[in-house]
Amino acid sequence: MSTGCYQATPNFVPTQEIAQLALSRALETWRDGGAAGEIAGSKPMIFVTDSNRKETQRLIAFRILGETPGLSGRTYAVELELANPSERLKAEYIVVGIDPLWVFRREDYELLMHWDHHMSEKYESDKKK
Repeated sequence: MSTGCYQATPNFVPTQEIAQLALSRALETWRDGGAAGEIAGSKPMIFVTDSNRKETQRLIAFRILGETPGLSGRTYAVELELANPSERLKAEYIVVGIDPLWVFRREDYELLMHWDHHMSEKYESDKKK
């Protein structure tokens, strides 16, 4: 899959160790009931973007399978075990930045690289007025 003409420069690619720690922290926060967004108290600051999370679905466990080839940042394959409803799936996360660090679910990163985004129901209804 292409991420458009954008390609991260080395100045914004975290080391493998820092990227994996940020991803682990992001997934641990989700598992412990935290939402996507800023992870309070993280140093360097970590922001998580994951619009694929279902409001009632919980992360039970995760396993980082390893780094995979990507066009930007550091890309990781992750196995997620979810509950309510029960589901086991593989996802990819991309980690970019130095401080702050951004942890994106691949689908969100691709939307950003194409300057696209999901419109909220409120925005769509306001637009029709």
